Amino acid sequence: MMLMGQSEKLMGQYTISARHRFFGWGATLVMAVAVLVMFATSF
Repeated sequence: MMLMGQSEKLMGQYTISARHRFFGWGATLVMAVAVLVMFATSF
């Protein structure tokens, strides 16, 4: 979704701003770390 939201080809003038990209990718990173911790503690 982040890649689609920042694609000018797909979104035209409605691409996401730099601030939203920063927080969006930050949230993606936090979720990825949470998944890794979940898998690491489940074994």
